Amino acid sequence: MSNLHKLQEYEKAIESNFLISKTDIHGLITYVNKNFCDSLGYMPRELLGQNYAFLLHKDAQKEELTPLHAALDAKQTYKKLFKFQTKNKTTIYHNTVLIPIPNEKKKIVEFLAIGYDATIEIQMMQALNKTMQSLLHKEQLLMHQSKLSHMSEMIGMIAHQWRQPLAAISATTIDLDIKLALNNFDEEHFSKKFKNITDYTEFLSKTIDDFKNFFAVDANEEVTTFEKIVRSVLSLMDVSLRNRMIGLSLDLEHAKPIKVFSAEVQQIVLGALKTFEEELTLHKTKNPLITLLAYSEGSNEYLEIVAKEELKQLKEIASKLRVLYVEDNPHTREATVGLFQNFFETLFIASDGEEALEMFQTKKVDLIFTDICIPCLNGIELIKRIREEDGAIPIVVLSAYNDSKYLVEAISLNVDGYIIKPINLTKFLAILKKTVLKYRLAKQEQETSLLYKRLGESTKFASAIQHSLIPPAPS
Repeated sequence: MSNLHKLQEYEKAIESNFLISKTDIHGLITYVNKNFCDSLGYMPRELLGQNYAFLLHKDAQKEELTPLHAALDAKQTYKKLFKFQTKNKTTIYHNTVLIPIPNEKKKIVEFLAIGYDATIEIQMMQALNKTMQSLLHKEQLLMHQSKLSHMSEMIGMIAHQWRQPLAAISATTIDLDIKLALNNFDEEHFSKKFKNITDYTEFLSKTIDDFKNFFAVDANEEVTTFEKIVRSVLSLMDVSLRNRMIGLSLDLEHAKPIKVFSAEVQQIVLGALKTFEEELTLHKTKNPLITLLAYSEGSNEYLEIVAKEELKQLKEIASKLRVLYVEDNPHTREATVGLFQNFFETLFIASDGEEALEMFQTKKVDLIFTDICIPCLNGIELIKRIREEDGAIPIVVLSAYNDSKYLVEAISLNVDGYIIKPINLTKFLAILKKTVLKYRLAKQEQETSLLYKRLGESTKFASAIQHSLIPPAPS
């Protein structure tokens, strides 16, 4: 096939599949192909000699011609989604590339436009955006309804919060009244008491602000931290939790800034705390405790909330796991084994990478905890070898290294957690909760698969029995 024939075939393919037009340097149309005319509803004679701009939708003309002229003046190819108006006044979109065409002296003599009709794509995007806006509106309504459902609880909590300061203000004013009646005026005493009243008033004012902020509709996201959000919620719930003798364990100081709708996140946290409060009270849990932990994994920030009742369930499931623990330091190993034995009944311990790999291959473990710096085969290499054989087994890294290099490499190997030593109990519980959930899902999937297999075997067996009981047809 000659080069000329190839060029003719290329031109034919482009002409038949794309919208093509040409203009002179003044923007007057000099050529249009059939696809271009069909798209806009014009005959070629109606377009030739017209300025290209008259095809643009009236809403788009000024907006789109300025950067177009700037690019073409600079002899640059210009890519743009153009909004056009057809002959019958409907709106369509062309995804177009405008190419300046020079002559032998490199002077621009015309412009070539090649594109395709993107109207259906844009209409689908607009419909999707409309649907998303509708869903967002519904979600906001649900959030508002949820807030209203918490209204009576919030008022009850504020009533609890206000009783003590109001009683203190009342007692203080009575004290001052008596002293004035007895002409026992002490300026220092009065000044101190008035300061107490001011402090109590500020507390009441802050409670009103917290209540108002909780029911506010966030117009924009704001930068905050989980610590600020939790403290704000606890300022409303603290009295209620103390009255029910529910303890709190907070590990929030490592919380990094996040950009969120604060009031919505506060509502979620409040809802979770109220649920745990009610559950612990209902089950009459001894020494009830709610733990809140803020931590990072990669670029994400998490807030984990765990109640003591949930901890009991966590321990019950975790006790069934066969766990492999890899650590070369005897002191660290001894201390960590003591922690692990509170949760796991079957624990295999390895002091180097090769021993750990052998145990993984022979002991049928469900969960692995490993250090990074271990002899024979380091933690990263060990994880790589394990992942070659099992891509799903939960692996948690325990390391003294807070190095981003190790963290990124561990994440790339799909580890389920990265805990910096010494082990933080709350972070450990949060990761254990995640791995236990993964274990339960895997077990359920395995049991379902086994059930289907047994059903299949039973069906085959029943079919064979039925076949053997049916007498052969007479010949």
